[in-house]
Amino acid sequence: MVRDFQATPPPPAQNGLRLGIAAAIIVLVVAACHSIWVSLYGADLPFWDQWVQVISQLAPLKNGTWQYSEYWAPHNEHRVLFTRLISMALFEMNGGIWSNLVEAYFNTVIYGGTLALFYVLACRNADRATHLTLLFAVLILGAIPYDWENTLVGFQNQFYLLIASAIALVSVASYRKPGWSTFGLLVVLAIACLFTMASGLLSAAAVCVVIVLRAWRSPLPKAFVVSVVLAMMLVLLGGLLSLPEAPGNDPYKAHGIFDHVHAIAMVLTWPLIPTKPKYFLLPLLTWAPCALWLIRFLRTRIASDREIFFMGVIAWVLLQAVAIAHARGHDITSVPSRYSNIPTLGLLANLGLALGFVSDRRAIRSVRYLGTAAIGLAILVIAHVFVLRTPDDMDSMQQRHDFNRMETFYTRSYLTSRDPSFLHHSSLSIPFPDAALLKTYLDSPVVDSLLPPTLQPPGTPGEAAARKSGAQTALDVQAAIQGLLAEFGSRRPSIFFQEALGDSATQSGAKPIGSCSVTNVNEAEVGAGPITAKPHDPLRFYGWIVNPQSRVTNRFFIVLAGTKRYELEVDPFMRRRDVERVMHSKRRETFGFRAYGILPDVPPGSYAVQLATPGDHGQVICNLPYQLVVAP
Repeated sequence: MVRDFQATPPPPAQNGLRLGIAAAIIVLVVAACHSIWVSLYGADLPFWDQWVQVISQLAPLKNGTWQYSEYWAPHNEHRVLFTRLISMALFEMNGGIWSNLVEAYFNTVIYGGTLALFYVLACRNADRATHLTLLFAVLILGAIPYDWENTLVGFQNQFYLLIASAIALVSVASYRKPGWSTFGLLVVLAIACLFTMASGLLSAAAVCVVIVLRAWRSPLPKAFVVSVVLAMMLVLLGGLLSLPEAPGNDPYKAHGIFDHVHAIAMVLTWPLIPTKPKYFLLPLLTWAPCALWLIRFLRTRIASDREIFFMGVIAWVLLQAVAIAHARGHDITSVPSRYSNIPTLGLLANLGLALGFVSDRRAIRSVRYLGTAAIGLAILVIAHVFVLRTPDDMDSMQQRHDFNRMETFYTRSYLTSRDPSFLHHSSLSIPFPDAALLKTYLDSPVVDSLLPPTLQPPGTPGEAAARKSGAQTALDVQAAIQGLLAEFGSRRPSIFFQEALGDSATQSGAKPIGSCSVTNVNEAEVGAGPITAKPHDPLRFYGWIVNPQSRVTNRFFIVLAGTKRYELEVDPFMRRRDVERVMHSKRRETFGFRAYGILPDVPPGSYAVQLATPGDHGQVICNLPYQLVVAP
């Protein structure tokens, strides 16, 4: 007989209503928060892999040459059928106009739905405390932008689909009664997982773990167990045999046992970034519940379906950690944001198991108090880490947004002028790593006709069509949210050097009030010699500043001072402890900065480079020891 010694759950009708309301709240809150991130930092132009999608999928769809075999065609080592279907559906709904913003906004609902699905299944027959604790955890983790790559790039919904399909598959294996209908549903879902991402094949292995746990708890029909395990192994084997070759990714794969073990440890310690071996002990606090549960289960064979669901999810996360380590584990120093949704699921599943321990009525009171304290400590540690890392995640989004704006400028300039020089820049200034191939794409009339509004030259038929599409609606939504957030102080500095108006201390040679250093321009170290650029060239500045006026505003300007002055606004917020230590400066006055600017209307000439406070009577913070020469 299966026994569950958890706290008494609410009646089924009340529990169902509560879960439905909570699920709706999760979808709305997560979608709203991620819509804000998309509005602040998203762009509508294709980026890198999305150009391949546009050329191989959407352009043939528009000109009538689409082949059904393209549904199953590989993308690197993946077969992203469902991502393609979503993209094609949105493309058709938008009147044949493609937009990353449309996909990114749509993905916020997919992400919210994925977390809501996990919550509903995790709280099945749970007590009130578990409901509320998991709801709070899901809402917080679903709102913050640690997975910003998946948030900003529409093509990345493959990660959300991978997770959602795995949750559904594991839940069927955990909750449904043995039978041929359950067997059939497991097979269908396991096959569907193969077409989310390459590592979707490992979902079948997680089902085997769940079936073994259920069989250990109480006997299951042997025919059912054997059939499910064999079917899942066949799906797994079929997925392995059908994996596309992607030789270009070989340098990223883990090399040897050490690389694999190190990369797996990095994934499982997320969101912690262990810089010393002793810090690897911290994740034991978050992963201890599954180990303790397994020890207890092997001894007692007592478990609820919900606990087995959690263990199935944890098994899936562990398998994904192995897959990430194998495919991208060489010299890994941190978990890329696009993979971070996977270990997040492990954190939530371990939290669910831990809540089960403290609600176990058999446990003595002191043990339950100790467990509650351990949960509280783990939550505090992880919350502290997220508080520290969220500014860095936002800075990464801002950097990606600045690159997007530069890419939009150069791509649109080429489409308007057909001057190839606009594409002769680094791969982070144009939206594809190969400028010659990008030019080939942009020269296609079909591709031109499906590009989003920000890339359409003014006055063309393509612009008129794009302005009537859902892509323009997405831009309007983005502008509306940006305008609303601007009322609360959100700013979007220009990426263009603009002519300065009015009087300023920067013209009179006044004594600098602070200090600074720009150590890197366009990824090259700079010394005392001049920096040479041409009109319309991109400039990327990296450095630090000590600004006594930062208590008034952190903002400052990079000023090019010649016969006229040209300014680029910078809004820094990166902390530089090393500069504080060396310069003996105050924390509130010391910042690291990264600034990106384009020279659209700066005439040829030699310019002194200064950092200055904002305003018509801004003060010079420091003078840099080199000139910027804008060549004809």
